[in-house]
Amino acid sequence: MKKRVLIVGLIVILIAIAVASYFSITGEIVNYGESEGSNFKCIDSDGNLSFDESIYVAGSVKSTKKQTGSERIGEDKCLSVNGNRVREYYCTQPGRLGFKEVNCALYERCSEGACVKG
Repeated sequence: MKKRVLIVGLIVILIAIAVASYFSITGEIVNYGESEGSNFKCIDSDGNLSFDESIYVAGSVKSTKKQTGSERIGEDKCLSVNGNRVREYYCTQPGRLGFKEVNCALYERCSEGACVKG
């Protein structure tokens, strides 16, 4: 009986580690083009692009609180003039607005909220 409990406990721990590593340790961002929870609704004008693709498209995100109608809007933007750093906004679950700041790739720069060549 103790051996069975130990094995089940070990399996539960391994599953928890796998789930945590997928969402947290790898830094994976799930970009929902549109998401909705019980209190919020979010729409991303970039659509349902992966985060790596969305830094090449300037857009905006609107998250609306259902009960009050209050809105939070984030517009993709460059963090410095002619720099190579962009703040990319995206929808999270459940319907909230999130952002991440990233550097454009080598030989790219940020222009009007998106990474571009040159």
